[in-house]
Amino acid sequence: RLTDRFGPMPEAALNLMLLVRSKWIAVRLGFERLVLKNGKMIAYFIEAEDSPYFQSSAFGKILEYFQSHVERCQLKEVNRKRSVVFADVKSVAVVFDILSSIDSVGR
Repeated sequence: RLTDRFGPMPEAALNLMLLVRSKWIAVRLGFERLVLKNGKMIAYFIEAEDSPYFQSSAFGKILEYFQSHVERCQLKEVNRKRSVVFADVKSVAVVFDILSSIDSVGR
């Protein structure tokens, strides 16, 4: 509808919309924070080691995605902060694609 009313959307507006949608998916997957830097996306997990999150289906989806994309993902722990690093992430569209793929695991 926006295109019908206002014409083609600028790339910045499209990126903003994808970013918002990506954030919603990241929250649903249980990531506390996402950082896009130097062609990598770092997704941070909850810090509490005994959190029930680590037995949840959302965490299971992440592990399943990780197992089938080992060339792209790396689990890390630095100063008790756990994260997963995704390589070759150069745009918001790639962030959205990765998070959407994780969210759809097992469907």
